[in-house]
Amino acid sequence: MTQTADNAAILQQGTGDTDSAQEPRRNRFKYGSILLSFLLLSLVLTYTLPPLLPPLIHHAPPPWYEEASDIDRTDSYYSQPESTYRSELSDTAAIVRFWPSTGGLLLREHATGIEVDFLGLDRFDNVPRPSPYNATLEDDFCERLERLGATHCEDESDYFGSMMHRTRRYRALLAWPENDTGGTWALVLSAKEWRRTACVHNARTMEERGEMIRRLGGRYFGDWTELRPKLRKALKADRSPGLGPVEGFEDILAEPVPLDTEPS
Repeated sequence: MTQTADNAAILQQGTGDTDSAQEPRRNRFKYGSILLSFLLLSLVLTYTLPPLLPPLIHHAPPPWYEEASDIDRTDSYYSQPESTYRSELSDTAAIVRFWPSTGGLLLREHATGIEVDFLGLDRFDNVPRPSPYNATLEDDFCERLERLGATHCEDESDYFGSMMHRTRRYRALLAWPENDTGGTWALVLSAKEWRRTACVHNARTMEERGEMIRRLGGRYFGDWTELRPKLRKALKADRSPGLGPVEGFEDILAEPVPLDTEPS
């Protein structure tokens, strides 16, 4: 009888020891189940809750918010109707447009005060597109805008779309220290290098502008009639970045020179 009681006590003690050994495992399983349930709940809320929030939460729009009826949300900035201004002031500079008789648009974005003066336009007010259209006069203006490195494009949507999608790799800077009677300093830079041109835009005169272009690695060309077709061909070919090097830039694409380099 006593031996049977002892065996029962030993068996009960062994069962208790087994339960104690399995307790951590049961706790890990419990906590793991809770964590898994939490993750599943998070996923469910992530995909189901956001669509339900707008009808439930309403905030009054701030005073500066435009009414939805005043905004054309079916279109983008890059495909808005063409401007009726020849020169239009933006936040920091001007956008200049000319319409050649051969078709398309000649555009210079971020035109500085020096460039606007060079074109003979008003630096302080918008200049409307001339009407009626005079092809001879317009082509003369286009030739002058090309002297500043303007870009040929089909229309404004084409130009700004190419800038947004980075299908233009190069931009040109030109300076005319002696106005139209002498040569020009020219520099063509990639979009990555364009950030270094603030010194050119800060120039107060064409002489300073030419000096800054020279310091950045620009070259001097004495004959505009020789440079013009090369520059036009190169800027036009720049619209096809997948075709490798742009032909025509070999003679005008200069290696940028650091601004701290001693003048030669």
